[in-house]
Amino acid sequence: MWEGTPGIDSLWRKLERRNEPPREEPRRPASDSEVPDLLADTDNLREIKSVRDAVRSLRREARALDVESDVADPSCEADTRRYCLLVCGRIIGGQKRELGELDRAYLEQVLGFDIIAADFVAFASELLSRSAAELDAILPELLRRKVSAEARIYDPCDSIIRHIETVAKSTGEVYGDKHRKRAAMAERIGLQLRWLVDAEREREAERPKARNAESGENGVIPLNETPDTETLDDVKTELMNLIGLEAVKKDFLSISNLLRIRQLRKQHELNTESLSLHLVFTGNPGTGKTTVARLLARAYRALGVLAKGHLVEVDRSGLVAGYVGHTALKTKEVVKRALDGVLFIDEAYALVGEGKDFGPEAINTLLKLMEDYRDRLIVIVAGYTDQMAAFLDSNPGLKSRFNKFIHFGDYTAAEMARIFEYMLEKAQYRVTEEAHAAIERATCRLHENREEHFGNARLVRNLFEQVQQEHANRLSSVPEPTRDELLSIDAPDVEAALTVIQAGSTR
Repeated sequence: MWEGTPGIDSLWRKLERRNEPPREEPRRPASDSEVPDLLADTDNLREIKSVRDAVRSLRREARALDVESDVADPSCEADTRRYCLLVCGRIIGGQKRELGELDRAYLEQVLGFDIIAADFVAFASELLSRSAAELDAILPELLRRKVSAEARIYDPCDSIIRHIETVAKSTGEVYGDKHRKRAAMAERIGLQLRWLVDAEREREAERPKARNAESGENGVIPLNETPDTETLDDVKTELMNLIGLEAVKKDFLSISNLLRIRQLRKQHELNTESLSLHLVFTGNPGTGKTTVARLLARAYRALGVLAKGHLVEVDRSGLVAGYVGHTALKTKEVVKRALDGVLFIDEAYALVGEGKDFGPEAINTLLKLMEDYRDRLIVIVAGYTDQMAAFLDSNPGLKSRFNKFIHFGDYTAAEMARIFEYMLEKAQYRVTEEAHAAIERATCRLHENREEHFGNARLVRNLFEQVQQEHANRLSSVPEPTRDELLSIDAPDVEAALTVIQAGSTR
């Protein structure tokens, strides 16, 4: 057994002994005296806090979905706990060696919740018995339910995937990651989750067709009946319900009007000039770029411009590989998934590289595929205004294909307050008059102190999650909170959350 209290590096060298023969005798549990306290090492505190905060946010989302669905089995929260354990188990090397009691003790410290010994044995066995491809294909219930959820202001899946990435990356830091092997695995997990979400959304886009096919006798739609599909007016209505974005809405409507007239001209066999539908979205994070891109894809489908109208979202890591020739293959695979829909490339400027960087290879491959599939693919590139200008200047082919810009301005303080209250309403909270005034003060303060790359709705989301945490802290001393107490957000909750958010932004 372990002797003394080893440091993290020494501990991990022992944990990474892959080729030790299995013990014949049953593994006895580690006593408290044999398990070093990770929290006692100040170097680990920040990473462990990051993991625990991310896990709390994920479980909070899961509990909210469990309440909404009113389904006790399977539990979304239980599935989320298991998935966090699965991610951490992979990060610390569970696919290469058997996990034991010492690992369970450490994971309890890092994740911040108890792990039943019997469940951990089954989990460790699963890690050893299933291939990496099978583990990658596990889409957590939390994400699966969110895929079909209404996405306004922010992508409901993006926040969850970022939390899972935080769990993975920060766990790797706790266990030592000098060569960034665990960070690379964390990035692969996040990339795979985004790929799975895109695939699930593509299936969602196909489901209305399947339901329509079932409406006719023997699954055949009568020729004289029109399938019950989403109309352009449906998409426009959803767009107009978004908070703020007035200039963006105007541009969206202009594009849809132009396409509608083009489609009508085609029906009347009138000439129509070729038109580039690829777009550049500029602006700070959290301004609704992904949400609007998804609405545009659906509008293109309603107009008959695209057959599916799904959205595939990637960033540099989704297109660029680390070896010669692999980037082109990776880019082709992404484009293949996006055919008949929209490919959304966030922070596209990151593809501009120097020296031996493979980013330019991704750009050149993308440009060729955009030409090959010009009738089946629309590409939207997004990022900060100045960086996107440099991105377009980096390759002559980009400027000729991307000539339409839509700018997403920062939200006003009043719009941020409305976004916050929308989040509260959706999560089944209510606020007192004093809390309402505190929300307005908080969003004004955040807006007044905004920096160059202001977080907008993402910052509002962070504030909202911290308010939930402060609400939970306040009720921790109440043995049996009433329904009214569980529903009510008070002014001190908002004020305390603002203090935490502001302190974090100054670090």
